[in-house]
Amino acid sequence: AGNIAVAQAYSGDIVQLQADNPDLQFVVPESGATTFVDTMVIPYTTQNQKAAEAWIDYVYDRVNYAKLVSYVQYVPVLSDMTEEL
Repeated sequence: AGNIAVAQAYSGDIVQLQADNPDLQFVVPESGATTFVDTMVIPYTTQNQKAAEAWIDYVYDRVNYAKLVSYVQYVPVLSDMTEEL
């Protein structure tokens, strides 16, 4: 027997905590777990459609997105990011 703690946390938070404590494990129960999705949307009432589109294009540019993912340590939503990361 040992010590055990249970937490609901974002995967990126756990990865960052593991840097200081390599014994920390992230386990998804066989019965399943909650998931989350962050989304960006542009309201149809927006006053500046082009700026909103430019922001989304900037964030999801592969180079910029790789920097963001490397910083937050979350699983990327863009496929095949191996080369950039």
